[in-house]
Amino acid sequence: MKPTPNKNTTQDFSAADSSFQSRLKWIAKIQAEIVNNIPGFLVVMLDSDKKVCFMNTFACEMLGVDQDAILSQNWFNEFIPPLEIKIYEQKFEDFLAGKTFDSVMEYFLVAKDGTKFIVRWNLELLKDEQGKIVGLYCIGKDVTEKRIMQMELKHRIAMEQLITEISTTFLNIDLDQLDEKIQDLLANIGVFTNTNRSYLFLFQPSNEQFSLSHEWISKGFSSIQPDLNTISIKDFNRFYNLLTEGEIINIPTTKKISQKAINERLILQRLKINSFLCAPLIQNDKMYGFIGLDSQIENNMWELHDIQLLKTIANILVKVFHEKELLFEKEKLEKMFEKAFYSNQNLMIITSRKDYKFVSVNQSFLNAIGLPKEEVIGHSLQEFGVPWSQDQMKIISNQLDEKGRISYLILPFITGAGERRIGLYSMEAFSSNDSEYVLTSVIDVTDQKRIENELELYKRLIDTSDLGFVMYDLQGNIKYLNPAILKICEIHTPRDLFKGNIHEYYSDEYKRLVTKEIIPLVMQEGQWMGEITIKTALNHFVPSIQNIFLLSSNDKNSTIVANIVQDIREQKEVEQILVKKEKRFRTLAERIPLPIAISDTNGNHLYLNPAFQKLFGYSLEEIPNTEAWMNLAYPNEEYRQSIYDYWIDIKAGKQKYQPKNITCKDGTIKKIIFREFPLADNELVSICEIFEDISE
Repeated sequence: MKPTPNKNTTQDFSAADSSFQSRLKWIAKIQAEIVNNIPGFLVVMLDSDKKVCFMNTFACEMLGVDQDAILSQNWFNEFIPPLEIKIYEQKFEDFLAGKTFDSVMEYFLVAKDGTKFIVRWNLELLKDEQGKIVGLYCIGKDVTEKRIMQMELKHRIAMEQLITEISTTFLNIDLDQLDEKIQDLLANIGVFTNTNRSYLFLFQPSNEQFSLSHEWISKGFSSIQPDLNTISIKDFNRFYNLLTEGEIINIPTTKKISQKAINERLILQRLKINSFLCAPLIQNDKMYGFIGLDSQIENNMWELHDIQLLKTIANILVKVFHEKELLFEKEKLEKMFEKAFYSNQNLMIITSRKDYKFVSVNQSFLNAIGLPKEEVIGHSLQEFGVPWSQDQMKIISNQLDEKGRISYLILPFITGAGERRIGLYSMEAFSSNDSEYVLTSVIDVTDQKRIENELELYKRLIDTSDLGFVMYDLQGNIKYLNPAILKICEIHTPRDLFKGNIHEYYSDEYKRLVTKEIIPLVMQEGQWMGEITIKTALNHFVPSIQNIFLLSSNDKNSTIVANIVQDIREQKEVEQILVKKEKRFRTLAERIPLPIAISDTNGNHLYLNPAFQKLFGYSLEEIPNTEAWMNLAYPNEEYRQSIYDYWIDIKAGKQKYQPKNITCKDGTIKKIIFREFPLADNELVSICEIFEDISE
């Protein structure tokens, strides 16, 4: 606001020189009395000759001039950057001529010590009594910090957009397009960071050197390829050691590289690289290479966001190269497996885990059953005479879940011509492309000669096996038993002197079950599998899983029943212990006032105790995994990213646990320390320490 003179000052002015310049000085005097000490604002008055006729104390202190000495000095020559003086002088002249007028302007000022400020001005024209424009009245505010923050925010947003675009590009990328996309990536980060060159070097362990694979060059600069197509570890040893430790190499000026890295300095200076920045491509101590930027500007202080960008891009490329490596190994193994599968003399089958329907079979299997492939694929094992009931399927699935494989399972199968043959089955579970399968190998042991040859092998295997094995006739008279079954049944008679009946080792209840139901079923379908309790010679009871099947069935009088017995006492005891431990733990977790969360290593939350839900207000349904928790507990995206980085450093041992701000469901914010500990295989427990409630 312009000051209004009072009566006394008007009288003084009337007695003064009537020239307007004198009046302007008088106005400046009045202004000085009013605005000289306004804090935080620059107040300046300029006459028609562009000279300062008033500048308040704050403006003088900010620009580093004496308040009396600056009077009558040219404003533009004193404080406007040299390259912009003519621009703003012309604007001032246009203002005085009445051609244009901007009531608000924003431009740079340069203080006497060289410091630059951005000032936002509110301007008002000064006029004489006839309305002629004779000067300019200016009130300004230093907005330098605000504008810098805005520019940094804008740059940050642009960088995040670039990272998002790059991440999207390399997500599930077709490897045939990898070279092209890497070239585009180098161009994008080169332009974004305003560098002369960007490049990617890949590590070749066999030659102990880095090889230049991709390069982007700014207009007017030359490639480093003719002079530096490869870099040996020997010549790059100092930098190589830093890269293997995951360090970013930040060289503002190559002239100041220490003597310890003399080889690296000579290489960079030979290429006229004055500043250098690079990030390693490393994962689990495996070096893939490095991505770098360089500039011919000396003392180029690389910005923090440039370093963060390069580090993020390096992490993206590491994942791409790692996935490429895994895919190559997978294709290699698949080719080896395919060759072994289709050329195998055994009957090879791949079935889906869900319904055990055929997905693939080899030629040996097709030859054995006498059917073309199209009449096999999509059908189940049961359709080819493998007698699996629902209970047996459940037992087999449980065995595959627990051990991943099943061996020595003897079952029949039916050929396309209706012939019943005996196969020795081995099964192994595996996954591919997020689907579960079972690989089954079947040895056809039907032919007598092959049975005789195989029996000797099986006998050796059975005698050394931990699984019990017993053979008996339909009356239960034992014909053969291995050492393991003697141990399970607590029989201390030497095996070669032992004579007994299998029914003696069942309780009355199980004896009826075996003789009245199981053996008739085996005679009809060839096999039965299930859980039965054994009564030992010392009258102890042992839970077991038994696989009962026919070994020979030429006629009823010579039928032999075989039984594979697995002692599951230890498994049952472990299950009981686990149940008790789980009950005790759950009771403790439910009652303890300390918030506790349990998750698996994939980030899925398994359990939240009442104290946790009470403190934060979130239920397990609301935060089923780490991603959901991070989005709710840290709604600010920038702060959430800092939390991700914090946990990465925690797991790497680079940082100690620290309190962090958690946003609760009710909107309150609590300062919490989370401590994470391994609980069991693939499980983690997180315990919260309430550090401070900062909601208010």
